[in-house]
Amino acid sequence: MNQQRQQAYLNLIHSLLNCPNGEEAEILDANQELVDAGLLQVMATVVQVFSEKRSEKAASSMNRLKNLAHEIEENLNADVIASQKSNQRKATKEDSQAANFLMKILEATQYSNGSPEVVYPLLAANTNKLDNIFTKNLRYWMASFFEQTQANAAKSIAEAIGNFGSLIAQFPLGDKANNMEIAIACYETIMQVFTREAFPQDWATTQLNLGNVYRERIKGDKTENIENAIFCYQAAFQVLIRQSSPQEWAMTQMGLGGAYSERIKENISENIETAISCYQVALQVLTRQSSPQEWAKAHMNLGAAYVSRIEKDKAENIENAISCLQTALQIFTRQYFPRQWAMMQMNLGVAYVSRIEKDKSQKILKMQFLVINLH
Repeated sequence: MNQQRQQAYLNLIHSLLNCPNGEEAEILDANQELVDAGLLQVMATVVQVFSEKRSEKAASSMNRLKNLAHEIEENLNADVIASQKSNQRKATKEDSQAANFLMKILEATQYSNGSPEVVYPLLAANTNKLDNIFTKNLRYWMASFFEQTQANAAKSIAEAIGNFGSLIAQFPLGDKANNMEIAIACYETIMQVFTREAFPQDWATTQLNLGNVYRERIKGDKTENIENAIFCYQAAFQVLIRQSSPQEWAMTQMGLGGAYSERIKENISENIETAISCYQVALQVLTRQSSPQEWAKAHMNLGAAYVSRIEKDKAENIENAISCLQTALQIFTRQYFPRQWAMMQMNLGVAYVSRIEKDKSQKILKMQFLVINLH
């Protein structure tokens, strides 16, 4: 059990213990990927910790957790028995089709080196198959495959699954929530091969990708998803350093900045300051010449963070925001990047409304100009 999954178990247990009675089933349903033997193991450890504390609250939490663990164990046992009976009868036609579909996807991904032009048409023709069952099968089959496969073959398949994870995370069709769950399953599965000890660079890249997906995740608790994203980005920094991996290091800073901008936990003001710092250090690497889109995105995000900033002088923050957003518009033009252009026009509008300047009429003219442009 890796540290990241253990933390996910602890987060789930915390949610179960602090929710109103009767809502436990709903929380477990939203986190089915964590309901397994590993969860029961961590629950047992937490129960032991509670048993050593001599307080009424600890005793109450211990009893509640023991009851939950008993129910989960019974359900898991029932699922195992049902699964065994099903396997004893015969492998269903649906299972065979699902396995063939997964193999086709991985083959297409592997031989095309993760080309969207090759993989996306296959996915588009089978969007109905990209569901929770597909995600569970992917986890089960790939875990079994890696356990029985030699290192070289396992690495090749892990690379294909990682590429597929990136493709499905950006796939525009199907159910977005299911697509993100599949991407998470891909990245978490390949870390069975890409361990920090054996493949540190691949491990760090996977942590970066996993952090990006957790930020966009639809299922699960938003607060916990952001915390998981932060955990992944920070884990990546255990390997990624600016000198040897400048681009990935900068992209991890960008992701971490985005996660802190969206963070719900802790102090909002401090979160925004951390986000600003992340974007600023990323821009020490990202340049307009080498990475024009990422350079513009960093300025766009930095501008939005300055608009929301609580600390420092408000007037100075607004001026910094306007400067960053106008800089990003050098790349994110209306013609080539309409969505980003519109977002920045909106942020500029907010900035100009807040701007502290002597000539009020000038402010009004600028606002009118932006409104005209948006239409």
